Parts: sequence; structure tokens; C-alpha cells
Amino acid sequence: MPAPIAPQDTIRLTAEGLSSLGPECLLLLGFLLVLGLDLLPSPKLRSALPRFAFLVLLAVAVWQGLQVFGGVPFVTGSLLMGMLYQDGLALWGSWLFSSAAVLSLLIMGFGWKHETGSSTKNEFFAVLLAVVLGLNLLVRSSNLLMLFLSLELVSIGSYLLVLLASITPARVEAGVKYILYGMFASGVMLYGISFLYGLSGMLQFLEPAFWTSLTKVPLVFLTLVWGLVLAGILFKLAGFPFHFWAPDVYQTAPTGVVAFFSTAPKTAAVLVLLRFCAGGAETLNNLQVSNPSLFLLLQVAAVGTLVLGNFTALLQQDAKRLMAYSSIAHAGFLLLTLLLGADSSRSAVLFYVTVLLFSNMGFFLVIQLLQNATGSTAIEAWAGMGKKAPYVGALAVVFLLSLIGLPPTGGFVAKLLVFSQLWEGYQATGQMVFFLLLAGALFLTAVALYYYLKIPYSLFMRRKECGDKIKFPLGAYLFLALLCIPVLLFFFKADWLVKVLQQVLSL
Repeated sequence: MPAPIAPQDTIRLTAEGLSSLGPECLLLLGFLLVLGLDLLPSPKLRSALPRFAFLVLLAVAVWQGLQVFGGVPFVTGSLLMGMLYQDGLALWGSWLFSSAAVLSLLIMGFGWKHETGSSTKNEFFAVLLAVVLGLNLLVRSSNLLMLFLSLELVSIGSYLLVLLASITPARVEAGVKYILYGMFASGVMLYGISFLYGLSGMLQFLEPAFWTSLTKVPLVFLTLVWGLVLAGILFKLAGFPFHFWAPDVYQTAPTGVVAFFSTAPKTAAVLVLLRFCAGGAETLNNLQVSNPSLFLLLQVAAVGTLVLGNFTALLQQDAKRLMAYSSIAHAGFLLLTLLLGADSSRSAVLFYVTVLLFSNMGFFLVIQLLQNATGSTAIEAWAGMGKKAPYVGALAVVFLLSLIGLPPTGGFVAKLLVFSQLWEGYQATGQMVFFLLLAGALFLTAVALYYYLKIPYSLFMRRKECGDKIKFPLGAYLFLALLCIPVLLFFFKADWLVKVLQQVLSL
């Protein structure tokens, strides 16, 4: 047994750990301040809290951006007596979470009166700060219990985000489904974690001894255990078979909240899976050989998620519901990048989620603007809107091309990296499974081309009286351009982002 830690050493180690988690401490402080100040009987103060929460998130995003590029020191290694592990992977993920929250609030700003009205409470912004904090802790977790607690903080906060913006019958129904599926997935995951602890005798899943002890467990039983553990993570990823909550929540929740759900929790979930895969393949650098149980489950989840997401999206006539199944399909592509369990997977995953952030945010902003103009998110209701608002329609096509994975957008390079990973796996192992997955992924990308292009077809090709051109706020045009720039830049200067990611991952 490890020697007990003296109380004074515990205090010192805790203080050192907290000093290395500056952005996370700022998020916690912001959460407590928003929650506390909202209790004061000062309408003027309470009305300023949403702007304060936004500034906190913006400050955290800037802080983490400076850490990425070396402007602010960044401490790596084990923190808080082994509960957390901080490295470049966690840093880039945290920056994406903060950026997603900032962009989501900006999108909500354009639909404030249409989707939330005056019923929005300051608790919404406090909960958003808590969710971002939970995501930051989730990608830093090196202890199974810390992993579960962080995941629960994110899950409970996500349930509240669906309902706190404003309450409608449809949102209540979607929120109840979300909570029920989430409680089931969390309970199953906790049950699996108890088995992992019993089999390995430890909770530190980044330690080599944890993985060595699991190699002695019978394959069938270990596959069952990993299936239980993956339940909670696949729920946040909206992966098969824990995807049922996504369509209803995406269709009914405020567009800005949906934009956040489509990026930040998915990124956190896939980075946690990446840590599992890296730990499982630490010695052999081949997940199929070192951890066949995890490889098999990820393979089944990836295929099921891809097939269900793409083919069900073909039937959708509502843009937000279509984006729900699109998001499920992208989760499948992210799962494919994990199958090698190699170091090269980290760059491919981070490149994919970075491009997905800007592509998703850009198109959800388009959805918000067109919803404001037509009062509907039905694709048929947008017929001819591309002629009335050509700037918005043109940029919508750019974002959709990126989501499909076509040039000249960063989505093309992201998909190419996924396909390259599968081809590399086929060449390295000679296993036909990688070749079949590659062929299936290419086919399903062609399927995605059909359902994504339904929207540009409705915008520009459907006949409808043109009428006067629709004008949106100047800020909306600038915001769309700001989101479009990285989507195009990551195609023409993909090597620049790859170099930045390699530099961050070397921390």
C-alpha cells in the first residue's frame, strides 16, 4: 500500500494543483458569483450577469489560447494527487470548449427574442459555466471516479441547459427523455467502473499497471465490462446505441444550446476515449492486439453510429433534426479515428473536432437567422431564401460542404485524415476490417452528400416568389464571415493547423 500523505503535504499539493488550473478556477469563481449575485434584490445587477458570464467565458478562452501559443505558462503532469492529468491534449480540448461556449452565446444573442423571450434566467449562464468547467475536468481526469463525477457534472448541467432558457411543452418532453436516457447510461457506466476497479485494484486508468492487470481477465467478460463503461461516454457522444435523445433535444432546444451540444460534449467524449485507446495500446501501439475488447466495441459503435446517422438523416425535413443525425454521423467518423490507438490518431481527432467546431457553429448561425426570418426550421419553409439573402445562402453552402467533407473546406482535409488512418491500419496490420471500414466510410460520405444538399436545393432551386431581399444585422454578416474564414483556411493552410496541433501535443 502507498504511504499515507501528511495533512500539510495534502494542503501543499492541493494548492499547487489549483494554481496550475487557473482557467478552471476562474470558471468556478464565475459560476459562484453568477449564482450568488442573482440572489440579490438588485434588478440592474441581475440584468448584467449574462454579460458578466460571457466575459468570464471569453477571458477563459483567451487565457487558454495564450497557453496554446506559449504566451502564458502551462503546467503539465499529474495534479491533485493523481486525480487529474494535464497535457497538450487537455489544453486544446479545453480551448475548444470555451470557444464553443462563447460562440454559442453569440448565436443565442441573434435569437434571444425568438426562442427565449424574457423568461431566460441567470441560472442558465451559471449552469453553462459549470458545464464548461466539467468538460475541462473531464478531459483531465486520470482517475475513474473523477472521470465519472466530471461526466455527471456535464450531464446534469446539460439537462438544465435544455430547460432553463425557456420552458415549453416540447422542451419539457425532450428534456425528460434526455434525463431518463442519461440516468440509465450513467448508472450502467458506474457499474462498469466498479468492475474495472475490482479487476485492476486501482482507479488510476493512465497507469501501465491498470492495463497490465486487465490483460489477465477473460476476453468475453472484459468485453462486457468495457461495454458498460462506454455507455456513459457514448451517451455524451450521441453514439449508437445511446443516441435516442439527440433528435428531440436538437429540434426543441434553443439553437445556440444545440450548437454547443453538437461540439463541446462530443469533443470531450472522444478525447476521453482517446485516452482509453492510448492507454490500451501503450506498448504495442495497436489497439486491435493490445485491447481487442475495446477495439471490437468501438468498431461496432462506429459502424452502427455511421449507418444510423447517415441513413436516418435522409428522412429528415427539419434542419435542426437533420443536424442531430448529422452530428451522430460525425460521431461515427470520430470513433473510426480511434481504432488504431496510435499517437497519430491524436492529431487526426483534434483536427477533425476543430474543423467541426467552426462548421457546426457556422451552420447553426445560418439556421438561427433563417428561423428568425421565416419562423420555422423546416427545410421547405426556406424555399427561395437563398435568393432573398444570397450572402447567408452562399456561406451556408460553404459550411455544408465542410460538413460533407468536400473541397475547398477544412472538412475535406478532416475526412481525408480519417480515411488515411483507416488505410494506414490496413497496411500496418493487413486486416480486412480496416479496408471494409474505409470503403463503408467513403460510401456513407456519398450518402451524406444527398441529405446535406437538400438544404441548398431548397434555398436556391425551389420556386417561390422572390419578393424583397431580407436584411440581417451587420453583426450577423461579420459573425458568419468570421466563422467561415477558418473553415476555408484549414483547407488551404491545413499544414499550419497540423503544426500547431503537433506543438500542443508535445507539451
